[in-house]
Amino acid sequence: LDIVGNWTLTQIRGNAIKVNVTISDSSISYKYCNGKSKSYSISNGNSVKIIGVMSTKMACFGLNPSEGQVDSAF
Repeated sequence: LDIVGNWTLTQIRGNAIKVNVTISDSSISYKYCNGKSKSYSISNGNSVKIIGVMSTKMACFGLNPSEGQVDSAF
């Protein structure tokens, strides 16, 4: 499974959104309101497991979908 590259998340739970996602050999990073970076591993050749998270902590108001909904997509 090769997922390394630049991706765009376009929908979460029926809500249109545009979040640019960068996947390297060892991390997934994106910014919606806060910047996030998560480590991952691939198991069984087709399953991605998120291992940890690093984040900024800005207040984010009035987002649709919410910051938490974007986070839950990963």
